[in-house]
Amino acid sequence: MRLVHRLAAALFIGEPVIYGILQPRRLWMHIKEFSFDRDDIGWIRNAFGYYVLGRHGVMPPQGRFNTGEKMNGVAMILGWILFVVSGLVLWFGKGSCRQAFSA
Repeated sequence: MRLVHRLAAALFIGEPVIYGILQPRRLWMHIKEFSFDRDDIGWIRNAFGYYVLGRHGVMPPQGRFNTGEKMNGVAMILGWILFVVSGLVLWFGKGSCRQAFSA
């Protein structure tokens, strides 16, 4: 199981890298579409009224990804980074954070 776990970890780390190598244009297109602008601020301000109170006329126009999807994507990317970093510390620290951070 330890071997399976480490192979899965390598695939988890390698998949975005391989995607960036094989599809650099598409990766760049997704990164550009994740930029935040004024419409995203308006979406955040009006989301409660739209989704809870049914005020459908107050939402600003959105691109391919709405602001909620962008925020979810950023959270997923940050979570992936934290997951990878903590996993590498545990993997190369022989399973002990105390050993990895000791001077």
